[in-house]
Amino acid sequence: MLTMTALGDHANYPLYMALALLLSAWRPLWLPRNNVLIFGVGYVITGLIVMQIKPLLDFPRPLLALGEQWVHVVGRPEFHHSFPSGHATFAVLLATSLAYQAARPLRWGLWSFALLVCVSRPALGAHFPVDVLGGALIACLTVCSLRWIQKRWFPAKAQAENT
Repeated sequence: MLTMTALGDHANYPLYMALALLLSAWRPLWLPRNNVLIFGVGYVITGLIVMQIKPLLDFPRPLLALGEQWVHVVGRPEFHHSFPSGHATFAVLLATSLAYQAARPLRWGLWSFALLVCVSRPALGAHFPVDVLGGALIACLTVCSLRWIQKRWFPAKAQAENT
């Protein structure tokens, strides 16, 4: 679970973006280029959303809310800014943006990755399940909104990507 949390950290964005760009250039049928654009724009938008919500709400993390007798934290304990989970937001953003019309093995890998990162956060005592669901919802809504904007404002580009 610690490995999944480390892999799901948004600080890995440059690495994942580089891999997505390489795969998209090398195998465009495996990963449509438009997905990489959605991932990049979505990263900025979800980052801004999470940065605004976390300090504004300042929900306690499980250790502070429930105490040491109920929560075993694996790794570095944190006490504040629980909602939404930034790791879950990033992992689900990665999956929702890159998996669309991608090759089946890539889709399975991306969704498995996102699921494991999301499960790791409560398992390590870092988040409540609702924090993870909130982060996942932010990522899904962001990607859906970006895809809607693309189809609405750039229909020729969206049509070309679908063929």
